[in-house]
Amino acid sequence: MRFSEYFVQVALLAEKGDVVEAERLLREAESYSLKSITNHAALCAKSWLWYLKNPDNAVRCLLEAECNNSDVRSLLEIAETYIELALHETACRRCIKKAILAATDEEDQMRIQEFFTKHSRYKKIENER
Repeated sequence: MRFSEYFVQVALLAEKGDVVEAERLLREAESYSLKSITNHAALCAKSWLWYLKNPDNAVRCLLEAECNNSDVRSLLEIAETYIELALHETACRRCIKKAILAATDEEDQMRIQEFFTKHSRYKKIENER
């Protein structure tokens, strides 16, 4: 099965009420996900929350991604997933702060400014260093 197909199957199984098989497939998908690719963690987190109604495992996926990524782009993607899923405000803010501290060049600064433009309520974090 292709990686993306796992999530389709998880959604279908959850819709049918086969939560046990959906969880099994999602854990299998997690085992194939690459820890350095934040989109994989985001897909897993979204599936845990949207289809299996399990915010603890959704947060776990994002925390693992945060621990395995230290570049600005990845940290901002993780923070954005926290925002999108309305999960764990403290962890979201921590990712944003890490991204600010990891910024080393103009491109990183531009990414951070784009993030703050899109998510203006987090703008004050920039001054909390």
